Amino acid sequence: MTARLPAPSVLTPGLLASLAAHTWLDHTPDSRVYSVLLLTHPPTRNGDPQAVEQRMLATAAALALDTPAARVPDVGERLTVHDRARVLLHLDGCETALRLPFSGHWAHTIGALGRVLLAVGLDPLPPRAHHAAVDRYVDAAARAGRIRVGSCRVADGAGRVPGVAAVAR
Repeated sequence: MTARLPAPSVLTPGLLASLAAHTWLDHTPDSRVYSVLLLTHPPTRNGDPQAVEQRMLATAAALALDTPAARVPDVGERLTVHDRARVLLHLDGCETALRLPFSGHWAHTIGALGRVLLAVGLDPLPPRAHHAAVDRYVDAAARAGRIRVGSCRVADGAGRVPGVAAVAR
């Protein structure tokens, strides 16, 4: 496992707003459906690759993500679905949540599944990359150790995690 970096102050609302969010549904070899959220940095005109990498490492650290391994770390409750109209991603050390673009089908499915595979790519990828380009990006990033992953729980707007009974106090 890699050492956890502190979530530095580079996680500004401006950085969060610039991130590209790629969402899709996939399945395991035994046909179980799972949901994926990949965050990437858009390509920059005169960008410094090291600066992009540091921003994305800070983003991964703020989500408690790690390098891919046989067991994907559980990073806790990170996503909230509000009336299937808003999906928010919560990062450590950030006062604001990242509002995600999504399809209604994806929001419904993550609410039903209760979990999402979070991934942060360390290299740029265009925000509107086609699915095949995203697949190639993920494969190359995994082979090169340029992606961080974790599994998070999904809550509804009232803070309830699907499949978990609320405890009355």
